[in-house]
This record gives sequence, C-alpha cells and structure tokens, in this order.
Amino acid sequence: MTLRRLTTREYLVNLVAAMAAMPLYKRREWRAPDATRAWQLRRIARLVDRAYAQVPLYRDKYQAVGYRPGALRTWDDFTRLPTVTKEEIAGGYPDRSVARDTPLERCLLSTSSGSTGRVMVIAHRADRNWAYAVATQRLLRWAAGGGYPFWYRQAYIYTSPYPTPQLPGIFPLIFIPTANAPGPMLDALRRTRPHLLTAYPTVLRDLLAADPQGMRALGLRGVSVSSELSTQEERDAWSEILGCPVRDEYSSEELTRIAAQCPEKRYHLMEDIVYSEILEAGSDRAAVGLGEVVGTELHNTAMPFIRYRQGDLALIERPGCPCGRPSRLLGALQGRANDGFFLADGRRLSAGFLLDAAYRALMSRPGAMVAYRLIQRSLDAVELQVVPGPAWSPAAADELSRGLRAALGGGLRIYPTIVDTLERGGGGKRATIVRDPTVPVPEPPPSADQAAREAKYQA
Repeated sequence: MTLRRLTTREYLVNLVAAMAAMPLYKRREWRAPDATRAWQLRRIARLVDRAYAQVPLYRDKYQAVGYRPGALRTWDDFTRLPTVTKEEIAGGYPDRSVARDTPLERCLLSTSSGSTGRVMVIAHRADRNWAYAVATQRLLRWAAGGGYPFWYRQAYIYTSPYPTPQLPGIFPLIFIPTANAPGPMLDALRRTRPHLLTAYPTVLRDLLAADPQGMRALGLRGVSVSSELSTQEERDAWSEILGCPVRDEYSSEELTRIAAQCPEKRYHLMEDIVYSEILEAGSDRAAVGLGEVVGTELHNTAMPFIRYRQGDLALIERPGCPCGRPSRLLGALQGRANDGFFLADGRRLSAGFLLDAAYRALMSRPGAMVAYRLIQRSLDAVELQVVPGPAWSPAAADELSRGLRAALGGGLRIYPTIVDTLERGGGGKRATIVRDPTVPVPEPPPSADQAAREAKYQA
C-alpha cells in the first residue's frame, strides 16, 4: 500500500515537534536505565488505559483477566496482561483494532509485508509521526559513525516514496524504487551522489555484485540495511568494499524502530520507541535466554500494539556496550520463529546460520553468482536458485554444493537451478532463505551439537 502524502498542516506539526524533540531524544540515548524504566512504565500505563477505553480488542482481553483502568502501577501488573497476535489485530481491523476516537482519514495506512502469510493494515495518526522521524535520524547517525548533518543527502531504495514533503536543503531525500533493476539504481546513485544509503540487504547485494568499484566510488558515509536477514560477516565485507560502515536496523511495520546497530556494531534497543520483552514461544512466560520478541509500541495511540508477538527470535542482553550507551542490547537475532530449515533428524537450521553458511560457500567461488536463493523442498533436499555470474561453471556448481553440504552438517542434497532473475515479494523484499510450506516440522528439537555449531557461526 502506498502511503498518502502528509497535508501541509500535518507536515508542519510533525516538523515542529521533531525539531523540538531532537535534543531530548539525543539525551535519552544516554539516560540511566532506572530512569528509562520509570518513564516506560508511566507511558505504558496511559497507553493500556487508553486501549481499554477505546479499542474493543484490548478491552475484551483485559476484562477477561480482571484488569480495570488505573490498576497498572508496577511491572508485575504489566506482565499479567495478555499478549496479542497478528491474527487477532489483523482480524479485528478496523472496528476492533483501531481506537474508536481516531478517524481513519486522519491516519497514514501502511501494510506489513505478509511474510507470515497474512497482510495487516496498520494505522498511525498522520500528525504524530515525529517520533519515528527522530528515531530514523538516530539510526542514520549511528550508521554514519556518529554524524548526520542536515545537508546530508539520503538515498532510500524502497517500494514507495516517504509521505513527507521536502524543505530545500533540509535532510534531502532521494527515492529509488525497488522495482528498478540494479543498472538504473546505480545510475540514480551516480547522478545524485548521496551521503547515506538505506536499502534491503538483497538490494545491496545486487548492487555490489553488479558494480563494486562503482559503488565504492560513490564515497558513501554510511549504509543502513533492514527488513531482511543479513549477517555481520556480510556487513563487514560490504563495509570493506564500500569504504564506509554498513549497519543493520531491526524494525517492523507494526512496532516501527525496535533496535539498531551503534558504531560498535551492537544492537541497542530503542527504549523510547518500543518496550521489548523476550517470552517463551507460544507462552506469556519470560524466556530464559533465546525467545520470541514481544513489543509494546509507545507512540501509536491510533492502533495500539501492546505486548504484541512479533514472531522473531532473539535474546535481551544486559547493558554494557563500548559506545557507552546504557540501553539494553538485543542479541542472537534469528528472524521469524518459522524461518530456517528443518531436517529429518530433528535439527533446525536457523535463517541466520544458513546465510552464514551460504556466504562462506560463495567466498570459495567469487563471481560465480549474481544472486541466489536457498529453498528447502523436502527434509533432505535444498534447491539453490542461482542467477549466474561471469565465473559460473559446472565445476563452480559442484564446489558450491559441496561447501554448503559440509557447512550444513551433511544429510542434505543440494541441487543448483539456473534462473534469469529472483522475483521480489510483498513490500519489495526478496526472501533469501525459503522453506516450502509442505515441508513437515519434525521432532525432536535441535541438538546441542547443532546449537553449538550455529553459535560458532553467529559469534
């Protein structure tokens, strides 16, 4: 869905609010954890009571557990509230999921990508988007190594233009559609010479495969990638080619900005945008270690997401980053719980592990592929779809297949398939790791040996 343009009034309200909030949000990066937690609890208490009063979905769920407005005073009170799922919110749109006092014509409407099989419409008040603009400025500062002056040009390769009008010379934006082939994208980048680039990882892979020297010649100051899985090893390699930092951002349409990599490459939770928890998959109990990301978006009063089950797997680490920021850290981010491959012996190969294994195999034959996709077709067979590069050959195919089999631990048949292009799906994204929905999910869970192997690759 293409976002409508902001009206002049909406734009001016957001601009004034963002300019006024920018110094405060910069200070919040360094705020003590106890002060942050107290602020979050106050904000969440107001949001919960508003949801009870205005959103039928939440009122019904909260009444079922005996909650009454004003009763949320401690974090224990909060954790007794039920979680919500994508199916519940999407199924209730708009009558049960959108606040009754919020007309949809005053909202910006976007959609989730549908990667879980169901597309969801998300509503935000159009005159209250300033917090997300400030959060975007923050992650781009981190991607550029700490600086984002107002004259820096940002190129963003996306499905549709941002709804924000432009003031001449103030954080200029350059939109490049994901529907373009790498050639026209490169032409647009050469013509506009941006300082910063934001793109999906698969788009950046394609651009670097098409013309690595040309990409380096752009002289970029920083790159932010998001919305698809990439590994730190890949991002380090891209940084080496481009001569600038490449940092990852973790976000979703529902929860907006969840975490981003600081200049030290650690994922800091954006505690003033989303309150994040890690719960056991399928349970409302707190997870010990790896679990499901559950978030409460702190600014969306039009369509609240409170204890929303994001579906991704990660863990939260204690503060302690060399950059000095005291926020909690997100670790072991693995993508959606239903991503990855399942093998007949009960092992689960996470999407992050598969990306690492594929990257190592590709390094043995540089230039063999322009793009690739791994598709699990059965418990013992994986299709390697390849857009061939200049160094592609039958020998390269055999070597890549052997490398992947060795990295994945054996027991899999890897067969390459030549394709002309890899189509993008909803939202302009292109999945690199795909499991055919007919592949069964076996028991038992992954072995300790496999968990140790994945930890080694993801360290």
